[in-house]
Amino acid sequence: DYNMDGDWDDVGEKVIDESYFSDGIHNVDILVPSGLNVGETYARFRIISDDHTVYPTGYEDDGEVEDYKVELVDTHQPTQTVEFGWPRNPDAYPGHLWRLGGKTPIWVNSTDFGTGTDHIEIYVWWDSTHTGPNQYDTVVDYYDVEDWDGSSGYTGMDTDPTPGRISVIIYIDESCYHEVDAFCEDVAGNRNEYYGPEFLVDADGPIITKEIGTPQCGEYITTSTRIWLNATDPIVGDINCSTQCVESINWTIWRWIDGIWIQKGTHSSSGDSTSFTFEEQCKHKIEYWAVDCLGNEGPHYTQIHYVDNTPPTTDITFDKKCEQDGKTYITNDTLITLHAEEDSNICAVKGVTIYYRVWANNQWTAWMTGSVDQDVTFRLEDLSLIHI
Repeated sequence: DYNMDGDWDDVGEKVIDESYFSDGIHNVDILVPSGLNVGETYARFRIISDDHTVYPTGYEDDGEVEDYKVELVDTHQPTQTVEFGWPRNPDAYPGHLWRLGGKTPIWVNSTDFGTGTDHIEIYVWWDSTHTGPNQYDTVVDYYDVEDWDGSSGYTGMDTDPTPGRISVIIYIDESCYHEVDAFCEDVAGNRNEYYGPEFLVDADGPIITKEIGTPQCGEYITTSTRIWLNATDPIVGDINCSTQCVESINWTIWRWIDGIWIQKGTHSSSGDSTSFTFEEQCKHKIEYWAVDCLGNEGPHYTQIHYVDNTPPTTDITFDKKCEQDGKTYITNDTLITLHAEEDSNICAVKGVTIYYRVWANNQWTAWMTGSVDQDVTFRLEDLSLIHI
């Protein structure tokens, strides 16, 4: 009576089916199925002399019926497996299974074909000195996970609601060599200890830098100014625990409109270098970061740029002049003033410098430069033309 329901009528409970035996002593092996509950139950043996179907109960002309109390016990150890998800890089060091990322899921599973797994202990070891394999000196994570039988209110880490089966997802965020050990125990107290596997973890994202082309004046640029983003995936520790592989460079652009930031789009470029320009004038914000081949994101950086494509306005004035026939006449004593100013817009670059030259003696002088945000004043000794 395998299921202990008080009868021998269920499928699989007839374990010797109408076998013929001669006089004497006979040994018969009975294969007990897996997945049974442990405890006391009963086995019934019935012998008759006729060759016909025999039932556990009912009348027979002759024979003998004997019942034996037996105890079902579980002597089998539970089993466990460790599985790696994605992203992962199979090009690990010799003797190591995988190189994983800091966001790569690791499944630790346990099953038992007897009474079922009761709980599993998981140890995550780390080589904190980054000196190489078999140098695990620190337990960075420990989990003792009880079986979830599918009932509501469970708050543990078992993700498999099947009673007797445990599946746990863990993540590792320390770079370099690791080992996962799993010790599982079934309801009957049978314990199995599993050591390994050994693997590498790259949990550090790439480092990204930004370069600004020309023209540039501090935070001020134009729509033709090219911005370069470059990324590297650095080596971690004394050994190469990094994939040194940049998967993509990413950036998001916002524009300041009517007092709020409006997102203009998020962009991604494969490889370790890319460039772009702003398409509109005025105040912009850029957020940029890089991702390596194992899905690790590097630090996010933000910077504000003012995009100004509008040149300053310029004009020339004279304190004494005469306008006649579309021409301007002055004297040697006339004070000439050159003035320039930027637009009052918030995006206009600060600091205006006037460059000017004078036509004299049938040739242009060299370009002369005024002071920042200052008018230029001078007088002409000879009849000349002015070019600003």
